Amino acid sequence: MRTMPLRTAAVALITTCALSSSAWAQVNPDPAPAPPPPEPAEQAQPQPEPTPSPGPTPVDVPTPAQGEPDKVTSEPEVTGGRPGAPGDKRRPGAAWVRWRGSALNWSHDVTTTAVGIGRDNIGSENEVYSQGFGGTLNFFVIDEKDFRLRMTTALGFDVELTDSGSTTTRNEPRFRDVPLTIATGGLTLAHSDNDEWAFGFIPNFTTIFPTSPISQDQGVYLTVSPRLLTFLAAPILGNEAAHLKGIFAGVSVRYDRTFSRANVPTNPALERPRTDPSGNVFFSDQISGNRLGENMVRVGGFVFLEEKFGPSTLWLFAGPSWTVSFLPEFSDADCVETATGCVDVGNDPNAPNTRITTGFGGGVSFFPSAEFGFGLNYSNNALQLGEDGQRRDIFYSPDATFNAELIVSVDAIYERIVGDPRKDPVIIFGKNAPAPNPTPGTQQLPPAMATF
Repeated sequence: MRTMPLRTAAVALITTCALSSSAWAQVNPDPAPAPPPPEPAEQAQPQPEPTPSPGPTPVDVPTPAQGEPDKVTSEPEVTGGRPGAPGDKRRPGAAWVRWRGSALNWSHDVTTTAVGIGRDNIGSENEVYSQGFGGTLNFFVIDEKDFRLRMTTALGFDVELTDSGSTTTRNEPRFRDVPLTIATGGLTLAHSDNDEWAFGFIPNFTTIFPTSPISQDQGVYLTVSPRLLTFLAAPILGNEAAHLKGIFAGVSVRYDRTFSRANVPTNPALERPRTDPSGNVFFSDQISGNRLGENMVRVGGFVFLEEKFGPSTLWLFAGPSWTVSFLPEFSDADCVETATGCVDVGNDPNAPNTRITTGFGGGVSFFPSAEFGFGLNYSNNALQLGEDGQRRDIFYSPDATFNAELIVSVDAIYERIVGDPRKDPVIIFGKNAPAPNPTPGTQQLPPAMATF
């Protein structure tokens, strides 16, 4: 099967999440970045108390993509190990180490209101600026021309530099949840003879371990998240053009099942004194009365464009997302003892049983070389209903964030040191970020990249 340049790049980016990244047969031999809709992105659980959070960051994990932008070539490529090894058929300049896609990143996230864009807040409690440090580890367990299977994880932490309402010490590091992703390369169902058109899908199964303070405060044990992305590669000016060769687009769906101690946030380490209806004091580990969505479905769409300028690579991506969390019902309580007698408390039949979040994200990543790059992103991810009870615009809310980041491709540096450098970046996009409306000091992927 011949490979298409744009398709390759996109598939990788898509496969991420991207830690989450975010990050997550072969559309082409070596996948490359494609924006997963967009997560890290990330923990799969709406937070008990919606508050703005600093935002986007594709690379990190990932939730979420793997790959390497393919070159303008119709020759299939095989990564048969180090160049020069017997049977090595890989395309000159292609990445060859099995752990390609492993990278370090340093990100800065700030809410738009903190830089004077949007509404004027009374006070600064909802204005957040944070820095994040993370690393994505990727390894191709199966690395054949016709089929690839990778395992990806991401580690990282964030430090809020503004006045945090969720930490006990100044500039306290807050670790992110740790995802473990098993994903294939792009599985192509149909393509044109010249590979300018292609249609396929990428399956992904991610397990999220609750290592962040947010998840631990919710009593989360584990989250399992099967994901499926369908993609379409289509030409703009065609493979022979110098620029605007083609576009990569897709729709992704993910389902998150969260296993937790209770259907409301609990933490046994915090035994808080409370008063029952009879006036008696008792101790409880319940943090709030907000219900946790044990089941969540997220749908996202994205478009991705890659441009080459000599040895440099430019990626542009954007897309919307829609998330629904299904909330558990509280059981009826029979005979609650009060000072005036026994009272039966029933579940409210009019209480909502879903929580809907919408968003939009986009960004640009520029790689002067395969070894490092820079990213600028915008992300809006918030509850569908605003504080005034009206539906919000998906493009902006007071929770919207800007993000800037530095990406260092450790595997590309290694290949250059041993003497056979790659020509194009291989990045696993994504980051395991909290679901919409996390607490201050935590980051989230642009919606367009968080879904996969």
